[in-house]
Amino acid sequence: NGITLSLNVTPLKDIVFEGDNGLSYKSVDKSSASYYYSITRLATEGTIEIDGTRHEVSGNSWLDREWSTSTLNEEQGGWDWFSIQLNDNTEIVYFQLRYKDGSVYPYNEGLIVNGDSSTVKLGTGDIVLTVLDTWKSSTGVTYPLKWQAEVVPMGKTFIVEAAFNQQELDLSTRYWEGAVNIYDSQDEDEIIGTGYLEMTGYE
Repeated sequence: NGITLSLNVTPLKDIVFEGDNGLSYKSVDKSSASYYYSITRLATEGTIEIDGTRHEVSGNSWLDREWSTSTLNEEQGGWDWFSIQLNDNTEIVYFQLRYKDGSVYPYNEGLIVNGDSSTVKLGTGDIVLTVLDTWKSSTGVTYPLKWQAEVVPMGKTFIVEAAFNQQELDLSTRYWEGAVNIYDSQDEDEIIGTGYLEMTGYE
């Protein structure tokens, strides 16, 4: 609708495989899973044309490829999926699954991707997520848009906050997915990274 995107992207990191060499389970009993790989940092430049006006853009992108058996099993109600690029050339990807009653499902995983593309696997409890603030959309759904993320293997705690509130997609499955800014939990005045947050299953 009046928007044209033309980008050139160059990988700055190697391909990384999520889960067990690319097989990412989504349940304790392994009844649902996906094949999933990522390139977590790509140099990006090009143009965005909006209603005939062209804008030069540059920055970093993130590429995910995932295909799955099923989205969720019967007892699961949704997920919170974090993809974070820190300014120190580290990336973090982590998903937290939830039961239908909103409580945290006991199987979650992710990766820390270091500057040299080496990885550290993350499992349940390696990132402790705490909701700090919420927002109610025009569809009546309340989403957590400010989180505290304690990354235990790194010994660091970050604040993850929506760059702006209205990033809800009202599709056949309703999502909030969009841009987030990352702050050190001890200093929320300086952005130390950016990222992408995908959430579904909220009411």
